Amino acid sequence: MERTNGQRPFTRQGPMQNSGGTFKFGSGNRADSMPAPFAAWKIAVVGAGTMGHGIALAFALSGLPVSLTDQDPRQLEQAKRLIAAHLQLLAEMEEISASQIDPTQNRLSYCGRLEDAVCGANLVVEAVCETPEVKESLYALLDGLCSENTLLASNTSALNIYDFLTVRRPERLIITHWFNPPHLMPLVEVVPGPETSPQTIETIKTLLSALGKTPALLTRYVPGFIINRLAMAIMREASYMVDQGWTSPEDIDAAVVATFGPRYAFEGPMGLAENVGWDVIRSVLTFLAPRLQSASGPSAFIDGLCAAGRLGVKTGRGMRDYGGRTIDEIQDERNRKILRMIRAVKTL
Repeated sequence: MERTNGQRPFTRQGPMQNSGGTFKFGSGNRADSMPAPFAAWKIAVVGAGTMGHGIALAFALSGLPVSLTDQDPRQLEQAKRLIAAHLQLLAEMEEISASQIDPTQNRLSYCGRLEDAVCGANLVVEAVCETPEVKESLYALLDGLCSENTLLASNTSALNIYDFLTVRRPERLIITHWFNPPHLMPLVEVVPGPETSPQTIETIKTLLSALGKTPALLTRYVPGFIINRLAMAIMREASYMVDQGWTSPEDIDAAVVATFGPRYAFEGPMGLAENVGWDVIRSVLTFLAPRLQSASGPSAFIDGLCAAGRLGVKTGRGMRDYGGRTIDEIQDERNRKILRMIRAVKTL
């Protein structure tokens, strides 16, 4: 359901406050440790693609029953395969025991019909494609199928859903933006709308924390939320430096990994500034800000890669050649590194 090509509107099938600035990696408790009232909750995830299946797994790992639904039966079959592989990796990396695999699998149900998946759900997480028309048609159905007490959470990474979605209980609508792979990455950005209630915000933050996630709250919708605004600012400057011939993509990556990597793992840019000194930050910004790239579009470096069809791992070649390795092999290696990093940060 997250595919963006030819996605049709969602239809029924068959009859029928801030966070205080202290963000920590979750404890990573895996199974049957949910506090009341969440221990009795049922979760539904709509959209079984890249993000949806991982979000469903995150809830199941913490002991909650989850219904995962998608209009495409092939997407559900792929989700089953990927979830099985994720669980094997977690067991191999000793994040869970082998004995937890079957109970976690048993908490997951795969539904071809939306009404079956959301029946009795306390929370519905929407992870469909980033097309307003698709989301509108889905939420129109959810509004009629769900209880008035059901919380509705969108995993949108960009859209201002509050501009175009209409639901009976807007106070129970919220954005929860997970990061890939969602069953591993600790951060979930929480973005309330103008009518989202404080109770909904606190409930979602508490639930995410109980999952071992790190909720980061925005006070309102802003394009890009926190991380994508920062990430695209870095990408704009990095690709501009490549365009100018000042450095190479490889040296940019090496520089970031060797500085941001260890520093940002425990303090973030604001914490770093506390150690550097805000007077120094002010002085450097005064000199450097006017000299930074301010273009409103992609760089020639990025445009060139896209025009050549060199899109990265998904096409086997981007700025690097992936030498015939499969996407699954590359993602498995990346997931292992993410797990090792999270494990290391938890020891700090």
